[in-house]
Amino acid sequence: MSAPSGDNFFIREYEKNNGDILIINQLEVGDVGCVVWDAALVLSKYLETKDFSFGKELDGKHMIEIGAGTGIVGIVAATFG
Repeated sequence: MSAPSGDNFFIREYEKNNGDILIINQLEVGDVGCVVWDAALVLSKYLETKDFSFGKELDGKHMIEIGAGTGIVGIVAATFG
């Protein structure tokens, strides 16, 4: 599989609560494995809430993301350690 060219993808930015910005290349056409799903963005933001001690609850934990998108939830979780 080759890297996407500039003609068929666009940038999706995810801004964490601490101001860090994650940049994901999303394909314009496709579904499984090439889309940043809205539900993934919501779940990612939820990981940054007080329910997870603003991400500190994930520090040192092992996680597996079973999804169908670009893996943004796993990427966000990994940023917490």
